Amino acid sequence: MLAIDVSYSMLMNDALHAGKKVALALHRLIETKFPQDVLHLVAFRSNAKVIRAEDLPSIVAITYFMEHGTDIKEALRFSRQLLGSQKAANRQIILITDGEPTAVTLDRGGRLHSGWGSALLHERIVQETLKEVKRCTQSGIKINTFMLGTDFYRRGFIDQLSRVNTGRVFYTSPDQIGNYIVVFAGIGSFSGFLS
Repeated sequence: MLAIDVSYSMLMNDALHAGKKVALALHRLIETKFPQDVLHLVAFRSNAKVIRAEDLPSIVAITYFMEHGTDIKEALRFSRQLLGSQKAANRQIILITDGEPTAVTLDRGGRLHSGWGSALLHERIVQETLKEVKRCTQSGIKINTFMLGTDFYRRGFIDQLSRVNTGRVFYTSPDQIGNYIVVFAGIGSFSGFLS
């Protein structure tokens, strides 16, 4: 499962363009080199939806009517449920984002959005998101993250995510993320590199 953040911050700092290129490259790589593997593409902002590889170039138009905020919990929950029906031995979510959650869908309904809100609200959003990270971990799903951007204050959440899930984190910039695809192309197993 490849979950790509399509929030406004991704669009504003050109990370979305880089993320789309990586998603297309990974899709093509798996399709040609690892045909036994399946890669589902999920776009997320305030909610998450499956998209087709051919829709990636127009992803902003497809997701235009999503609410504001970056709901990483919803992306992970949606991906976990989709992966739940897969019988593959190695299930993983590749998360491409430029930061941390600013919105969250609560388990019992309702939604929180921090925007420019308080630190307490932001901390609750992070903790709610980490609950879903734990669910993914308990389901045996590895979360590997491409963190686009150099904002050190945003790394705190991603560091917490990787501690809970033990997935790998690749800190990179939009103009350097393509270098990882070269590494993928040279390995014998796509899932082996990220495991």
